[in-house]
Amino acid sequence: MLKPTLEQKAIVDANFKDILLVNAYAGTGKTSTLVQFAQARPKEKILVLAYNRSMKEEGERKFAHLPNVTVKTMHSLAYGAIGKDYKERFGKLRAYDLINFLDDVTKRIRYKSASLLLSYIREFANSAYDMEAYKEIKYNEVERVEELGIRTVQYILSKLPEIWERIVNDSSMPFEHDFYLKLYQLSNPALPYSIIMVDEAQDISGVMIDIVLSQKNAKKVFIGDKYQQIYSWRGAINSLEMLSTIDGVKTLYLSQSFRCRHDIVQKANPYLQLLNASVPFKGLFKADQSDIQDPLAVIARTNAGLFDYAVDEIEKNPCVKFHFVGGINSYNFQDLIDIQNLIFQRREAIYDKFLKNFESFDKLREYAYEANEIDLETKIDIVLKHKNENISKLVTELESRSTSQKDAEVILTTGHKSKGLEWNRVKILDDFANLTRMLEENRIILKKEEINLIYVAITRAKEKLEIDKDYIINDFTVEKVKRNIFIVKE
Repeated sequence: MLKPTLEQKAIVDANFKDILLVNAYAGTGKTSTLVQFAQARPKEKILVLAYNRSMKEEGERKFAHLPNVTVKTMHSLAYGAIGKDYKERFGKLRAYDLINFLDDVTKRIRYKSASLLLSYIREFANSAYDMEAYKEIKYNEVERVEELGIRTVQYILSKLPEIWERIVNDSSMPFEHDFYLKLYQLSNPALPYSIIMVDEAQDISGVMIDIVLSQKNAKKVFIGDKYQQIYSWRGAINSLEMLSTIDGVKTLYLSQSFRCRHDIVQKANPYLQLLNASVPFKGLFKADQSDIQDPLAVIARTNAGLFDYAVDEIEKNPCVKFHFVGGINSYNFQDLIDIQNLIFQRREAIYDKFLKNFESFDKLREYAYEANEIDLETKIDIVLKHKNENISKLVTELESRSTSQKDAEVILTTGHKSKGLEWNRVKILDDFANLTRMLEENRIILKKEEINLIYVAITRAKEKLEIDKDYIINDFTVEKVKRNIFIVKE
């Protein structure tokens, strides 16, 4: 093991009363620091909470030599206690499943009302609140939902407890994994640990934070990178920012990357400046490896961008082999085939049960717009772009070229799926938020998470980075963006 940096040593030796926050930039040795922290406390019973299953498996390997450490995901804790009773019902709840509960809503706004109801259900499930407290908060915000009218929104909120109970108890309703996590939180679990360490803390939800903070007999360590917070659409909140406001919290930093070359870090730092980072990011100074021949990892903002790139690449290189991070099926290309089948009224060939509900493509497009299902709208746009091609054959072609990472010439992924991974050679596609172009076009609103996503994509590269010149910004661009673009936190 390398000699710890002064920043790592400060964390390992930290003395704190209740909560320690560690803001760790990309590739700065988070896990190895946590291992050293646990190793220095052999008499403590420690729980490490990993963000997902793959990170849990990695954590189990890293902590295997420490018998006082248990590695879990929050969902696995909740699954063992409650979730296993719902395993036959796991599935995605959609606005379409809720329409029949809204008898008093006019047909004209039925989809929009069901979409709002679904957003309330998911927000409640990911929140730290019980039902009554959540409803009170939402009633106080009711005037913000201008499109549907106050009375309609109040009616939807009044139905929320009844529908939540229906979701919990009706075996015919799809049951999402976050729902049993909510039931677990409401059961007030007591965990038998003296220290709880939460990894990737920037991406955990309010319900997760509440479960950890309610463990009064345990000290808590939250470690992550608030600038890699890219899952707010899943209910995540930036806990590092929120927890930093609690009295007595100790905050430390990891800013020295062990992954990225200095020149790559220099492309990321302006984005951190744009996000008002208080500590500069530092990279590695080492010999140039410009002749490196590793597979090229291609990172897109969207599945659409990735699909388009892959199809174009086949035309350029008929023998190319791809590796899709997470497996090609995780990119939902089958939905593109089904939507094209709906356009041509080949209903018997539609695979997805949800898409079969629509009698025409126009009805599906109406639903996607009215219910504000952005992912579905994006898929519709892709299909329209390739309307005159056989999408099924294109997907089959991509599947035939899909192979393991070690045998691939090109690795394909999205910014969200790339998180936690690294490659020697990285190419970033041009479907990310382009600040240079936004300034030219006088577009003045940008979500903070879109800047975070560019930072995540850039910092996947260890040795070589291919990126359009528009995405290489400097101090002048940063100041110009700050003056001209309004950055929203959510």
